Amino acid sequence: MFMSPIVANYFIKKANEESVGLCKVKINKLVFVSHAWYLAYYSKPLIIDNVVCSIDGLMIPSLTIYFDDECSEMALIESFPNVFSIKSNNYIVEVLNKVWDKYVHLDLIELSALLNAETNLTTKHFSLKLSKIDNGPIVHNDAIEKEYKKVVFS
Repeated sequence: MFMSPIVANYFIKKANEESVGLCKVKINKLVFVSHAWYLAYYSKPLIIDNVVCSIDGLMIPSLTIYFDDECSEMALIESFPNVFSIKSNNYIVEVLNKVWDKYVHLDLIELSALLNAETNLTTKHFSLKLSKIDNGPIVHNDAIEKEYKKVVFS
């Protein structure tokens, strides 16, 4: 398992190489989906961080602290610059590249809508009492795995 910034750095590096603009919410969602797909394929978590259901959808709160609000070329997260450990694992790279290919060209609204449509995780965990400062309820890996097995293998 990896800390989410290491997975984020993989996508930031890829985005910079391909001149694709990313914002912190889109990176967060790409990392979440990679984690979900990895759970679906291998029944093991990709990241150690908690996933929560927030008013922005399924998110990884510990990852948001590393970014500002700009949607443009992003710098690698300095305290987690090395993606070698991910690149040395072909299974992880395969999942990350599948997620990249399927989701990266969607704008943030399309991506959020698609992720909400793919599963009912948000509906199951969302509380209308959440505010912008709440992280929201934790969505457990077993629930993510169950829902994303339907997505990945359908």
